[in-house]
Amino acid sequence: SITGDIESTNGKGMGLSVGLRRDRWFSVLALQTGSYDFDDKQPIYDDEVIRDDESSLTVDSGFFSIGVGYQFNPYFALQGGFKSHGQTWENSNREITYVGLGIGATGFYPLSKTWTLYGTLGLNSMTIEDDSGNNIGDAGSSSLELGAAYRLTPVSSLSFGFKNEAVVAEFDSGNEQEHNLANLFIGYNHGIRF
Repeated sequence: SITGDIESTNGKGMGLSVGLRRDRWFSVLALQTGSYDFDDKQPIYDDEVIRDDESSLTVDSGFFSIGVGYQFNPYFALQGGFKSHGQTWENSNREITYVGLGIGATGFYPLSKTWTLYGTLGLNSMTIEDDSGNNIGDAGSSSLELGAAYRLTPVSSLSFGFKNEAVVAEFDSGNEQEHNLANLFIGYNHGIRF
């Protein structure tokens, strides 16, 4: 099995977030796609299923989440929702998906009418499925996002920041893994009020 740190040599991605808001209630739909290249040590989830002998490997990833929350005041909000994170190994055409429910808390610190600092902490409990939909393990994750938002209009903003998700996975094969997905981001957010 693979031990020690496994780091991608190159990574890139893009995402989209759309929100609906009514008074203090809100919902958010987020989509993200990415691609990560690895040399030397490469991520695998089962020694018998995936073992690339090639010198390099690319893993594509896709995120989908939908959540509903309540903003108690200008400084604090809670939310809960569903999350799916898929990973596809290009060289071997294998895929696994982490799916589950989670909760999150966000703190806001308004600097001015246009600038707001924020931080979000999230926790998720997930199952892991192979490309046939079979359950192959369980995982838990925690995520941290720190950023700043610049309000363009009353319903749209640009955001800048750092996000990290730490995942602890236990596969039915006996393989246990911990990994972090960290990235810097620039995003556009648009809310629809009704």
